[in-house]
Order: sequence, then C-alpha cells, then structure tokens
Amino acid sequence: MRRKIFTYLSIIFLFLSFLVGLAPQSILEISLTIPFISGILGLIFAILGIKGPTRMILVVINLFVLVVFIGVYLMAFYGLNNP
Repeated sequence: MRRKIFTYLSIIFLFLSFLVGLAPQSILEISLTIPFISGILGLIFAILGIKGPTRMILVVINLFVLVVFIGVYLMAFYGLNNP
C-alpha cells in the first residue's frame, strides 16, 4: 500500500514540475528552484514506488524532466547574459 502512495506522489510531483516549470514566472511569482525541488522529490518517490515497469518509466521521465529544466535554466542564466 505504501509503494502505491509513493508512485502517486511521484506522478503528482512530475505534473507539478511540468506546470511550474513551463508557466511564465511573472504569472506565478514563485522561485525558480521549485521545479528542481519537485523534480528531485518526484525522482525519490519514483525510486521508492511500485516495482516493475512503472518504476522504471517514472524514474526515466523524472530524470529527463530534471535534466531538461537544468539545461534550460543554465542556458537562460549564463547563455543569455553574454551573447
């Protein structure tokens, strides 16, 4: 039962990182670290979730989203300052 809860929490944090990461920052007025925190929490809960293909899919998707957001934010902070 506990592993199902971890799986559901992983899915919730995955959607949260999508919604917060893709929304314009001026609308939400939240910190830029929220997608990273929700991505890391989603990854941790995915590792603790249901075994099998569900776990593997959630871990891969959470890692992919986390790497994409890290790349986008690094390009935005360092790449756009010195063109």
